[in-house]
This record gives sequence, structure tokens and C-alpha cells, in this order.
Amino acid sequence: MQPSTKPQKLSAKMKKQNEFVIIDTYFKTEYNNNNNSIITGIGDDAAVVQIPAGKQLCISTDTLIPNQHFPKATSPADIAYKAFQVNLSDMAAMGAAPRWISLNLTMPKYSHPWLSRFSTELKKNLNLYDMALIGGDTTCGKLSITITIYGLVDSHKFLKRDGAKNQDEIYVSGPIGEAALGLQMIQNKFPQDDFFIKRLNRPIARVELGQILTEYASSCIDISDGLLQDLSHILQASHLGATIDIKNLIQNSKIKNICSKTKTKNLILYGGDDYELLFTLPKNKINTVREKHPEITKKIQKIGTIVNKKGVFIDGKILKIKGYQHFSN
Repeated sequence: MQPSTKPQKLSAKMKKQNEFVIIDTYFKTEYNNNNNSIITGIGDDAAVVQIPAGKQLCISTDTLIPNQHFPKATSPADIAYKAFQVNLSDMAAMGAAPRWISLNLTMPKYSHPWLSRFSTELKKNLNLYDMALIGGDTTCGKLSITITIYGLVDSHKFLKRDGAKNQDEIYVSGPIGEAALGLQMIQNKFPQDDFFIKRLNRPIARVELGQILTEYASSCIDISDGLLQDLSHILQASHLGATIDIKNLIQNSKIKNICSKTKTKNLILYGGDDYELLFTLPKNKINTVREKHPEITKKIQKIGTIVNKKGVFIDGKILKIKGYQHFSN
């Protein structure tokens, strides 16, 4: 049975809410037991899942808080959607198939409308990816959403950051910088445009592409803190450098219709919140990937080459690495 995605109606029992009533009302549903893998879910002290033979478990966690990861006025549905997708994006970057999540939700007070909209959107996303909520915690305090996600990958076939090789080619899975412009629109730095704001609030994790790349890519990461910042993680882990050329990214970007060329370039290099994949492939391997997977790869763009020299270079000039960093920004 699929979990219901209809908003809950307020009952007399819910008026005497506590953490257990909240869990039972909004989050304890008949879950998607993909391949009968869930032995015990919500209701026990811990969840128990079965890992199939030949698979390895991939785990990641992300915390979202207001004004750091989403504007304070963001709707409950958009918060749930983004919290889910940014975790899903970590699975995509590892090439894993997402299976389960646990949710730690802290709220300043009980709100039926907020919880109903948040939980309804979360269930929609879980259904879409045939996933299940298997546990978590609910507490009272400043708003904070932490999701831990669990995925499966064929043994030793996961993607990492440290596999890039000299002369590998660097690619991104789609447009970069649009979410950062959406944030600046919400901050009233530009006239608002629903397209860019949606790119901020509703990113799409490239799960299918990530699983395809396990056959081809030498390294991979998702872009959350800015193109240059996240590229630097691959370069540091691989002990290499890169030359990049973002002329095509600028030329194909919708940002250039609103911003100057310099502003467009800065949003692409440093913006963040894109949740596209940044990955490296052996030289000319992209042709094979495109031939076998034409639809899923049509937005992929080459942006550079890995080099045996530390740093990131554009037109021979080394770039300063910057992007979003907690405790610094």
C-alpha cells in the first residue's frame, strides 16, 4: 500500500499533541517496503534493514536551518522538498540507489498546517523514488531539519572525489548559478522571477545520471557550495589542478538575460545551491556515455581539464577558491 499524500485533518487527539502523537499522525505510515528490505521501521528503538548480497550501504546526512539553507519565509512544502532533494543529491554523487531516510525534526511549536504541508510533500518525494521513512526524532526548539539518507551501491562501484587523473575532462550535469540568482531575487537584489526562485527551492537531484556514471566517471561531487569550491574538493582529494573554460556555461545560461557578463560569471563560479553533478571522465569517454544514454546526458557540458599542476586556472590565471562555508560566511 502506498502512503497517503492527503493533508491530515485536525482531530481532538491532535489538540493534545506531543512528540508521539506528531509521529503517529504525520510520519508513521505504511511505508514502501522496497524488495521487503525493511525488517523493522518506525515504532522500535531502531530500524533494521536487510542489505542484499553484493551491495554496500551508502550513508549521508544534511541539516537545514532557516536563513542558512532556505529563506525564513520558505513554505513548509518547499522546505520538505529541498531537505529531501539535497540528501538525494549526495546519493547521486556517490552513484548510489536511494532506499531509506530517517528524519530529525526540531520545531519551536506545534503547528498542524505546517506539519501537514511538510509531511505531505515529504511523502510525495518518498513515493516518487520508491523510498521509505524508517525512523528519526521529533523535538521542540529552533527550527531544524536533519535527514539521514541510506542508499545501496554495487560493491566497490561507488563514486568518490579522489579518482581524477591528469588530462581527465571535467563536466557538469546542467546549468549552474540559477539557484544563486534566485536567492538574490528573494533578497530583493533583482526583480523576482519564478523560474530562478524555483531553481533555489526545488532542485532536482541527478540520481539516474549518478548511477550511470559509476561505469565511466573517475570522480564525482554534487555542487552545493559553488562550482569552484566543490571542484577544489575533487582537486585536493586527487592532488591535481584544473584549467576551466566556462564560456559555454555563460553562453547557454538564462542568467545572462538578466545580469551582466561579469555577474553571470560570478554566479556560475561561486553561487552554489545548484545540486548538479560535477564529474571527471577519461578523455573522449563522453562520446560513449552520450551514445548509450542520449536523453539523460543531453544537458551535460564540458567545462575543463584536469592538469598536473595545483590550482584552478582560467586563461592561464589562477583563481581564488571561494564559496559558501559554515562559520565563515
